[in-house]
Amino acid sequence: MNAGAFSATGDILLFLHADTILEDGWVQAIAGVVKDRSIAGGAFAFAIQNPSKKYRVVEEWVRLRCFLFRLPYGDQGIFVKRDVFHELGGI
Repeated sequence: MNAGAFSATGDILLFLHADTILEDGWVQAIAGVVKDRSIAGGAFAFAIQNPSKKYRVVEEWVRLRCFLFRLPYGDQGIFVKRDVFHELGGI
């Protein structure tokens, strides 16, 4: 991930698992959030496209983990401003 991030030329880096699909409008969502100079990055909500109730439990656990610890999963699509990523020294 570092190799790709340090080679990237865009202003925003998006880390996304290969089996993850973002909903329509994700580009605009990121652009809207990062306009705020106090925000360095973020992640999308986690959802599993399966009607089984057991997946709603997993989704709730992920939401709770994000709320309590501010630790999103890679399946959520994590984005960060490139300059901030570089300042932090990468992953």
